[in-house]
Amino acid sequence: MEDIFEWLQDQLGSFLLLLVLKRLRLGISIAIILFIVVILWRIGNQIKPARSNSSSYNYTPCLNMSKVPTLRMGSKGKAVEVMQRRLSDLGYSTTIDGEFGKATQQAVVNFQNSRGLRLDGVVGDRTWIGLFKQC
Repeated sequence: MEDIFEWLQDQLGSFLLLLVLKRLRLGISIAIILFIVVILWRIGNQIKPARSNSSSYNYTPCLNMSKVPTLRMGSKGKAVEVMQRRLSDLGYSTTIDGEFGKATQQAVVNFQNSRGLRLDGVVGDRTWIGLFKQC
């Protein structure tokens, strides 16, 4: 039990622990609850959002909508790869190869269905906006 008091004293600081245990004559359970609240508060104030270009950190790139092409079955290139990567980041199964094939079309249709868009398998303005609407 004395180890717990020493640990609490290290974590909370002498003043706060003495105030809780001696001045207010609170039991150990109240002191532990207060300790947990203080630690959670400290942790909450130390957490900063990750800043990374990696999709593993839920990075959502923004698009200039005036420069996005309409993509459909047979389209190829960097725009297709960007769209495939975004679909994959959102949990839709597709290969990221820069070629708009059947798997990509099915992922697009599944995405459009989940967002209430027209189910045409074509990535036009509304589908692009849906893919990157957090921007």
